[in-house]
Amino acid sequence: MRIVKVFNNNVALVKDDKGHELVVQGRGLAFHARPGDYLDQALVERRFLPEATGTPEQLAERIADIPPELIAVAEKILALGSDFGLELDRRATVALADHISIALRRAVAGQSLDNPLEWEVRILYGREVNLGLHALDVIHKHSGIRLPQAEAVPLALHFVNAQAGAQVLSQAVRTARLIRDILAIIANEYGAAFAERPPYSEARFATHLRYLFLSHLSGSKHAPLIAELAKSYRQEEPRAFTCATHVATYLTEKMGWQIGDDETVYLALHIQRMTTTGTGVA
Repeated sequence: MRIVKVFNNNVALVKDDKGHELVVQGRGLAFHARPGDYLDQALVERRFLPEATGTPEQLAERIADIPPELIAVAEKILALGSDFGLELDRRATVALADHISIALRRAVAGQSLDNPLEWEVRILYGREVNLGLHALDVIHKHSGIRLPQAEAVPLALHFVNAQAGAQVLSQAVRTARLIRDILAIIANEYGAAFAERPPYSEARFATHLRYLFLSHLSGSKHAPLIAELAKSYRQEEPRAFTCATHVATYLTEKMGWQIGDDETVYLALHIQRMTTTGTGVA
């Protein structure tokens, strides 16, 4: 293993025996080292493979900016994922450690975090947020700094991104924004009735929307409703159906999805349930 470039005493870009570049980290492993020198592999504590985006050198620069102890904290937090029913990819270590480092600097500077999607993320990704809350305790134990509870939300999005086969981070954020906008459409239609909705109803509705979005992304569809049932529901709940039509139009304009009549009726059904005070319908 030869050194390609030294970034600090603890981080270097190297080439292995097969000529593959990777980033290594270890206390003092690059002290007084120069490009072309052989590296004592016994000093290597961590190895990082190049990421899908960016160059190996960019990855090394990023790691060099993160205190090594925060890399260890991120590893510990990701290892706790299974306790919360999450399978987390350890390749998310650098991104998570980088976020923790920035969050700690922000806290020391007295800067607050503004996250307009906090409610939506808490509803959609409950397990990830719970791990985020636990992560705050881990970070406090190792740094002595207590981050605000709101920081659990961006941490949760990192856990979403770290799940094998899960949505990428940009898709998770997009889903949260769509739900926020759709709830605004319903609030505009129902006014006071929406304000008096049961406390559990939004979570159910958000879950339905998430499955609707995933079905369109995967190309699958709802099972069709019986035509007579759909027609009857339109007549019995015209307000809910009108509101669902507005939501369907929004999704078509925003995402390019064609929301069929059956899906519109399903939306109307969930809107009616959410806006009916005291309903016990599941």
